[in-house]
Amino acid sequence: MIRRSGEETAPLRKGLGERDYEDQIATLGVKLRDLRRARKMTLEGLADKTGVSIGLLSQIERGKGNPSLVTLMKVVDSLDIQLGYFFSENAPSQILVRKLQRRRMRFTTPGLTYELVTPDLDRRLEVVWTSLEPGCRTQEEPFSHEGEECILLIRGVLEAHVGDQAFVLEEGDAITFDCMAPHWYYNPGPEVADVCGAITPPSF
Repeated sequence: MIRRSGEETAPLRKGLGERDYEDQIATLGVKLRDLRRARKMTLEGLADKTGVSIGLLSQIERGKGNPSLVTLMKVVDSLDIQLGYFFSENAPSQILVRKLQRRRMRFTTPGLTYELVTPDLDRRLEVVWTSLEPGCRTQEEPFSHEGEECILLIRGVLEAHVGDQAFVLEEGDAITFDCMAPHWYYNPGPEVADVCGAITPPSF
């Protein structure tokens, strides 16, 4: 996908500020710590399994810093859960998701924002709205995960790299591919690139 902001669920505040992001990261840390302890796993054991340093895992559990998407994917893969576990609020399922109600998430890549379009992550399909500021590039952390993905460029221009192939998408263009192929994106244009991506099964 272009990937994937991914938290989720229901009813939301209109807009997310710095305080909201800090609260989300703190909640993520508590859930990670509780799950690790429930699995009777030490920080050292989780570090060995994920390849993520003990120091970084400790920071995440204490709600410090801003973990990258790749780091979180390593953690969820090692714990055999989906990323949505960390962001679910256990709210009643919705059908309608208005624009200002989308769950939003950002990671360490500057200029990259994800919004969940589908109501939650307990489905067979995941739809994500991704925005890349001019010059935003995800090359340092290419994505690779199970499933199939289709991305549709809504606005701007996008350079999509899938495996060893590169594609330049203009407004209205779409690309569909096997998500196991490492993929990353770059916005070479002067305006924000807005992308709507559908992934099955969900990867967040």
